[in-house]
Amino acid sequence: MPDYNQFINGIGVSKFDQTGFDSMVNCDAHTELGSLKCPLVLYADTTSGVPDEPCVQTTSSTGTQYFFSTTSTKRWKRNTAGEYSSITANTQSGGHNGAQYYNGKIWYWTASKLGHFDEDTEASIDDVHGTFSNSKAYAACEENLTLFITDGKYVASVNSSLTFTANALDIPAQFIGRCIIPDKYTNILIGTIVSTTVKQCRAFIWDTYSDSFSLSNELQENGINCFINTDEYILAQCGTNGRLYQWSGGQFSLFEKELRDETTAIGWQKSVVLNGRPLLAVGTKIYTIHRKVAGQPRAVVQQYTATDTITSIDVQNNNLIVSISDGVNLRHATNRATGAIDTPQVQGSFNNVIVSYESYPEGIGISTKTNGAGWVAQTPVIDTINKKVYFDGGLADCQFMQARITMTSSGSSTPIITNISII
Repeated sequence: MPDYNQFINGIGVSKFDQTGFDSMVNCDAHTELGSLKCPLVLYADTTSGVPDEPCVQTTSSTGTQYFFSTTSTKRWKRNTAGEYSSITANTQSGGHNGAQYYNGKIWYWTASKLGHFDEDTEASIDDVHGTFSNSKAYAACEENLTLFITDGKYVASVNSSLTFTANALDIPAQFIGRCIIPDKYTNILIGTIVSTTVKQCRAFIWDTYSDSFSLSNELQENGINCFINTDEYILAQCGTNGRLYQWSGGQFSLFEKELRDETTAIGWQKSVVLNGRPLLAVGTKIYTIHRKVAGQPRAVVQQYTATDTITSIDVQNNNLIVSISDGVNLRHATNRATGAIDTPQVQGSFNNVIVSYESYPEGIGISTKTNGAGWVAQTPVIDTINKKVYFDGGLADCQFMQARITMTSSGSSTPIITNISII
């Protein structure tokens, strides 16, 4: 009788991995360890003036959120009360590739032009503060009191005196900078791509002041898509098949988990940290890559689902801000999503599934997948005295199977399950 209750292990490396789960959709495995519940739901923000185009974004030092369209010259802001207003459009043509708060100003850029304005007031607008040499400006980070922006084979910089340098660093000409992050010391780590058809890329480490990079590390992937900042080390999501790599300070090595069955692509603003949990956006999904306390495995769990394809994610005043193709998603203050978890495939002759629960506000559903056939929804029987859900009828001629548990929330109330038994 296999029991599945190690929710903190997250999604396994395959559907046969008995230490994890085959799928976890809209699941929160870390708020109350030893249990699983539904997270707060993402919903489409319908507030007047909300951006209606895909955007990159950044937050000012006072909490004002700025949005810059990736498809046009439009830009908006959202104040701490959740009210939107438009900002004078960029005078430079083309969509925006990035935005970053730095030194009292909001910086933004197209592929070829760098601009800025004062935070909160949008005064002193300068849409042409700098011109990028390669017209491939993309990702940015701040380190050693300087703003760094990738631009093809160059890394450009802006210092605290607002001095723009187009080629503060150059890397080998075939590499194109696509993500950048402080390395948790005083260096910056630069992720690159050659092209989508070349299965080789490199990461470069630079101390931010020497004439050349300190070292480079080659990866057999067609690009480093984005970096994920965890509490202990840096992860990189690479290539098109969901693989994750861990940076050790001198090289990348394969991480213990991956984003199974996901098609991944470049996007430097698709990772952020919310309440200590690193998040990574892929398509319409947002995964956590997290452990709550030391000694636990770092679990990959799909915690949120957006209403459309995600362009960027950020955090404003402890709230998750998700830019999608035609609007903005927010995390609801109280209401919960509907979640589902699939057990790994287990071999044997089984007749039932028993779900132990702590809370049952709306519904816990059970579906079974027997001998590789399709999912079959079972009629649940609720034992409120022993806090268990199961079904009658058995499973005919079962040789191997999986169970899917659906957790239906009701407003702010979520089912909380503690164990899944297949008997």
